[in-house]
Amino acid sequence: MNTKALQTILRPVALLFTLLLTAAPLHAYDARIDGIYYDLDTSARTATVTNYSTGDYTGSVNIPSTVEYGNTTYVVSRIGGGAFEGCKKLVSVNIPASVTSIGDYAFSGCGKLVDVIIPDAISSIGNHAFYGCTKLNAVIIPSSVTSIGDYAFSDCERLEAVVIGSSVTSIGDYAFSSSVTSVGDYAYRSYTRVSNVTSLNPEPPACGENAFGYAYTKSCVLTVPAGSKEAYASAKGWSDFENIRETTADL
Repeated sequence: MNTKALQTILRPVALLFTLLLTAAPLHAYDARIDGIYYDLDTSARTATVTNYSTGDYTGSVNIPSTVEYGNTTYVVSRIGGGAFEGCKKLVSVNIPASVTSIGDYAFSGCGKLVDVIIPDAISSIGNHAFYGCTKLNAVIIPSSVTSIGDYAFSDCERLEAVVIGSSVTSIGDYAFSSSVTSVGDYAYRSYTRVSNVTSLNPEPPACGENAFGYAYTKSCVLTVPAGSKEAYASAKGWSDFENIRETTADL
């Protein structure tokens, strides 16, 4: 076979390979039920919400607590890493009480997401889980949650109020910060909208680097349980708040 003939054969193969490399990434999944993709653990009979490609979900999504597949009932127990990442037309999500964890990047970049309720069964919120959810205006983290990952709610520029449950023991780096601009090794971060942060744990959760923004810690009110103001005022990250008050009411 001469060189010209070989080139004729190989040219469409090379083109196809290039298209495959540049196409949007597709993810494997085990089942698609009522428009939602799942990975299934057949031994534990649990299901993890996933996706097929970026931007699959739009509008309002209602995640069920159980799904039926192949004559087997699976409990929906996790929102997988990147499950809703980049779903720019997603407006609201109903997460069932059966879900115990929200994975890394689960809702990252969902710019129209305004309504999400984190159920009491959730124990962990992953890194970048809600990063860049620019229309999210309030977050209530239930007392079942023990850890909040790095950048979990970073760049949520319309966030106005945050309630942190009593069982949270660690808050990751830049978890609630908003990166506006950076110069050299330093960055200016702020949340001008946030007016109140409430922590329900009498013991200040451990905070990562700049867990809260530089600027809004000077203007918003940090509300903490009675008798814990001094502990928060001396704890890393929490001591950045200039207005800390205790409450005698049940939080």
